[in-house]
Amino acid sequence: MAHFPQHYDKEEHVLALNRLLQANAKEGNYTFVDIFHLFVDADGRLNSEYTYEGLHLKPPAYVIWVDYLKKQGYL
Repeated sequence: MAHFPQHYDKEEHVLALNRLLQANAKEGNYTFVDIFHLFVDADGRLNSEYTYEGLHLKPPAYVIWVDYLKKQGYL
């Protein structure tokens, strides 16, 4: 597996972007769905079970994502 150090420790950036997206959802006429909490470990970092390098999700994470969207009534 390749290592991409520039992708590690991006949680703070993801959370900041999520806050921005959430704050602008009404004005931008889109629905913001926060899924970050589905994939983090006890330390608030993306769980290695669900990510290749701390940023991009592995296929099993998409199953969880879709299940969550269905349970929340988005799909």
